[in-house]
Amino acid sequence: MKTTEKMAFQDILDAFLKAPSGLIKFSAILKSAFETASLDEGQKNAVVLHLCKGSSEPREYAKINPSLMTAMVSNKIVEKAGAEYGRCLLAKALSRVFSASISKYKNLTAKRIFLNDLADVSEVLHKLEWIKDIEEIRQDKREICELLAVQLRSLLKQGWTPDKELNERLEEAEAEFFKCINAMEKLTGFRRGSIGRYSEKPEIVSFFDPWHSENRRTKWWGTEFYPILNVIDIQPPYLYFDALRKGLLAREAAHLFSHKALDKIEWIYEQSDYCAHRILEDTDEGEFWVFARHGLRQESKNIDSMGYYARRESVVGKDFVRELFSRVNSIGRVHPYLDDLEYETIIDTLALKPRTVRLNDKELEIMRILISNPRISMTTIAQKMGFTLPTTRRMFEGLSRKINLWFSASVDVNQIGLSEHFILLKVHPGKEDLITDLLWDMPYCARIYRAYGPLNLFARFNIPFSAEHYLRQYLQQLRRPDLTENYAVCEVQDSYYNVNLRYYDVENSRWDVHWDEWGLWLKGISL
Repeated sequence: MKTTEKMAFQDILDAFLKAPSGLIKFSAILKSAFETASLDEGQKNAVVLHLCKGSSEPREYAKINPSLMTAMVSNKIVEKAGAEYGRCLLAKALSRVFSASISKYKNLTAKRIFLNDLADVSEVLHKLEWIKDIEEIRQDKREICELLAVQLRSLLKQGWTPDKELNERLEEAEAEFFKCINAMEKLTGFRRGSIGRYSEKPEIVSFFDPWHSENRRTKWWGTEFYPILNVIDIQPPYLYFDALRKGLLAREAAHLFSHKALDKIEWIYEQSDYCAHRILEDTDEGEFWVFARHGLRQESKNIDSMGYYARRESVVGKDFVRELFSRVNSIGRVHPYLDDLEYETIIDTLALKPRTVRLNDKELEIMRILISNPRISMTTIAQKMGFTLPTTRRMFEGLSRKINLWFSASVDVNQIGLSEHFILLKVHPGKEDLITDLLWDMPYCARIYRAYGPLNLFARFNIPFSAEHYLRQYLQQLRRPDLTENYAVCEVQDSYYNVNLRYYDVENSRWDVHWDEWGLWLKGISL
């Protein structure tokens, strides 16, 4: 470790040692001591109960397990607790950087760059080695790190301690949480307690939970809900970062409204993240949440879950979340648990619901410009309309959300060596599933649908020119008394597919889909 890092940590450790005793300081030491003390489940529960009650009296914990007090006075334990405690100083400094800087950004792009950079720096809040990590990212995020260093020095000079502000921050958190609960009622159409885990007013507390740890696999980071006690514990570092605290409380409110039928879905936390985004919509904290909501969670960094819900909401309208909760609640009455595919089916089915979209004159003008030249730059659009670039960009993004706007390339499949064929088959009763499986075994099959009439199965194939004979040979083999009675083949003369440009890999200059997919969402069997 560099000398400057040692000096910085020594300043924080000195501040920690000088700070008066309180729940935050005590729980930081207690958490660090648990690695050397052996407790059974009953003792662990007793410790959590005391912490939830706000007790920082060492004698109360000595009654639970005398070895705890012995461990808490170790120099190594105290040093580790100082690093935990220092995360609260870091959070307070980050909160000050956010508050002092956010109003300066009038340009939308510059504001988002700032929020994204601040979220990247905020990730060190999750780590005990946060001072070392800040030094490592200082070169890439120099401006924010310098502002952060100024605020940290100011806090140390003022003798700021998290325990002095604890009650004030908890009062704010409680008011914010119930504002989020009210927002969830409006968003979902359900009263509190009528869906999910919300039973009565939970208590908001903050202490270092000895068993709460965060890494790249942590889903519900930042908070811990104790359902038996009906207590929500905000881990101290996040309590003091106002913008991040509001996002976590909004997510926790959404989590408490989530139907129990969704408990086994791996990525259901994404639904709560999106609801939190909706609760904080059109606020600086809401914009920050989009970037900071992942924590260290690597999985959600690789998935555009906000886009997944937002695109479907743009089709369904602002009642999308209300409709989703209503459908899940209705189905959850007869299905104790839904799986991932059933949940996605509900969402995608909602997106099939048509809605009327009304565009104003400015939005229509943008559409006319795009129709005449889809590749036009945002700068040129701004010039044509007579608006500033940030205003035009904001209008464009609003239009994109409103009408689910996206660009595609029209691909002539004949030019890439494929021909499209439509197949109609007369399948004997009871053989539909078997024929479907046999057709899916062909690598060229793109879609299968049930049809009604003399021919009762419809399939679509994309076949290389060199293998066109293969299709008719295969269909002829299926024409057996026990399988199919008849079939018809139609070859499409001019076949074009709209390929979503979201799937274009810019770095490798190629489409990130297989040749036989081309935006068709394979295996989407409508049977």
